[in-house]
Amino acid sequence: MIELPIGKPPKAWIRETALAQRRSLTDRTARSAAIAQRVLPELDHHRQTPLVYVGVRDEVATDSILHHTLHQFGNVVVPYCLPGNELGLFRLEDFAELERGAFGIREPREELRANRLVGPQEISLALIPGVAFDHTGNRIGYGKGYFDRLLTQLPKDCRQIGLAFDCQLFAEIPVETHDIPMHQIITETQTIVCSPAD
Repeated sequence: MIELPIGKPPKAWIRETALAQRRSLTDRTARSAAIAQRVLPELDHHRQTPLVYVGVRDEVATDSILHHTLHQFGNVVVPYCLPGNELGLFRLEDFAELERGAFGIREPREELRANRLVGPQEISLALIPGVAFDHTGNRIGYGKGYFDRLLTQLPKDCRQIGLAFDCQLFAEIPVETHDIPMHQIITETQTIVCSPAD
């Protein structure tokens, strides 16, 4: 766990440090696989309408989680970018329905979206990406606010789980009044329960 330095702008320093450490990992595939093994029982327990982000670049990879959920449940909800830094939610039924979209992230093909929209209030469990987390569930994203906005719309009993590598854990994340903490954080070596869902 990384302590904050004295005299540095905390959020900017945390984001820069976490991204650099994540990029430096040489075994992200193995670490992501270990995280997936910890996540799968949670998905099986909250199977009604799970939301799984589609990993990109050096994030915790979620392909195996998506494949498992599709195989077990027949569908899974994935996010995609909308104007105004908002996220749409789509019920994915086949991995082939994804293509490269905004920021190089794989998103559902545009012509499929209208018929399989999912409202945030339907989500029972959400796997959330982030740049940095602390043990109380606080999170820093990339700064665009996509997932911050989504978190405010999820039902109170939706279990929100942040996925991260150990190197993304910090002693303390500065928070603002609108920030919503995770209920749980899963890394390659630990499952941290921050608070129960309502």
